Amino acid sequence: MTSLDTERLLYRSQFILGPYFIEKFKSWNKINISDVIHLTVHPDLHTYQVAGKRKSITLLGYILDPNNPQDSDSDIINKLFHEIFNDTANYFKQTYNFGGRWILIVDDGKEIRLFTDPAGVRQVVYTDKNYTKDFWCASQPGTIAKILNLKMDNDAVNFINSFKRKNDEYYWPGDSSPYKEIKHLLPNHYLELKEGSYHRYWPDKAFNRISFEQAIEKCSHYLEGLMISASNRYNLILSLSSGWDSRLLLASCKKIKNKCSYLTEIKDGMTKNHPEVAIPNRLLSKWNLKHDIVTFPAEIINDDFKKVFYKNVPFAHDKWALKAEAYFNYYNFNNVDVVGTVSDIAKCFYYKKVSNNNKITSLELSKLLGVENDKFALSYLNKWIMGIGEIYNYNVLDLFYWEQRAGRWVATNALEFDVGRQDIFIPYNCRTLLIDMLSVNEKFRKPPGYKLLKKMISNLWPEVLSEPINPHKKVSILNKFKRKLRILLQSILKGPTHK
Repeated sequence: MTSLDTERLLYRSQFILGPYFIEKFKSWNKINISDVIHLTVHPDLHTYQVAGKRKSITLLGYILDPNNPQDSDSDIINKLFHEIFNDTANYFKQTYNFGGRWILIVDDGKEIRLFTDPAGVRQVVYTDKNYTKDFWCASQPGTIAKILNLKMDNDAVNFINSFKRKNDEYYWPGDSSPYKEIKHLLPNHYLELKEGSYHRYWPDKAFNRISFEQAIEKCSHYLEGLMISASNRYNLILSLSSGWDSRLLLASCKKIKNKCSYLTEIKDGMTKNHPEVAIPNRLLSKWNLKHDIVTFPAEIINDDFKKVFYKNVPFAHDKWALKAEAYFNYYNFNNVDVVGTVSDIAKCFYYKKVSNNNKITSLELSKLLGVENDKFALSYLNKWIMGIGEIYNYNVLDLFYWEQRAGRWVATNALEFDVGRQDIFIPYNCRTLLIDMLSVNEKFRKPPGYKLLKKMISNLWPEVLSEPINPHKKVSILNKFKRKLRILLQSILKGPTHK
């Protein structure tokens, strides 16, 4: 069995922020944020800091500007440093156009604020000042717990073990974690590091409705610009299925199609003839584009990899461990994986699942997560509802998907996969893009037609619509309808029963 560089893989691409450096991680980078705030950063997590006149901006991860695709991290952060400190009122708005997977720590000479990319895909957890003397942040709660000698909360452990039995892609509700002393920084919120306080900064105003035609042009521009920007930095590999989200990402690759490679995974029970595999293969063959079709193993092959994977994050997912090792063996940190998650924020994902959108309760939200009536979940979901405040004309269900499903499930997925791939790129993870998509009348965003997505595809690269989108799902829906109709007709023909 091949031995691994377990020192490199342990807590790969993670960080720890607190009142002192963590000296036991000797190969990790050490960065001063202030005299009393210090960053210890795994060497594979890119950092950049610009400072001057007792002010600074520190970047963890990578950041992309779709309007200037040639710009590097340093170009963007240096421009941002100048713009922020000439107009401090637009503290967060200056970042709305950016994509990537990043954390920014901004010291304006008075406050030191930490915030993440729009969907919080570069994950942050922090200590609750009601429980701990010192303030700590990290990529995941396990490292803080070791430093502070914290014990897991029994209620949290019981909850997650119960959730695991129902859903193999389980995630934490609200801002909870396995430790009552540690919370998760949700998207649209920031931390003030001097005080150790937590604040919402978005939504900050109502959105203006834009026309269907405007949205097509604006959203297409941002997606294409983000793909070009990322392709200037990394070897991209687009995960392609027969679905809407990845098809739109393929369309946004038209100008760089030969710079990318493409991956389709064969999931449980599939063959190469399944539409999820066959359609991407037919599409890509039309332009002679490289297409990797990957079957993941049924179990982890390398015991060293397995040990590191489960050590890197508390309650790591068995399902994701298999894929992480497959990516590690297949690409060896040479490719950034491009995926189509986060877009569901603007696709009315929860609309049909809730009876009354105007009065959302913690019970309704627990049903959406599949943990109905669980006391632990209800307490954190109620806390989320109470902390919403003014959301203007945004739909609370869109905000819930943004901060819970994307902010918790997607972020956890990305973190666990850091042990197996160079990084992840989610082109839809751009605030301006998401706001523009949400600003379109919902009739253009809803399934099954997804008219906005279809028109964007046609606008960017119409030829990729030459193959059907999710034909197997349409057949499934039709079969369900036929079954219901058959049952209804049988009941009518049978007639009423009399006692």
